[in-house]
Amino acid sequence: MERGKGVVTAARFAQGMTFDQYVAYVGSPGNLAREAGWWLGPHGTTSGAFLRESYERAGLGDAQIAAIRWLAAQPNGPRSFS
Repeated sequence: MERGKGVVTAARFAQGMTFDQYVAYVGSPGNLAREAGWWLGPHGTTSGAFLRESYERAGLGDAQIAAIRWLAAQPNGPRSFS
């Protein structure tokens, strides 16, 4: 890979799942079969509910939010693809 070139282009990023789509996919029969039981979450299951609960418990602090906003405001900072 060339230095300075990202592997996630705007077109590739646009093909990705939303968080809600990903949560639904995690617990889907197709994904569970693909995972072949290599990781079992609480109560012996892998589920979107566990992922959703973990996400909701985690949060950014005020300093982290301020840092992200500062980075996004920089001349060459991260930008939205929309």
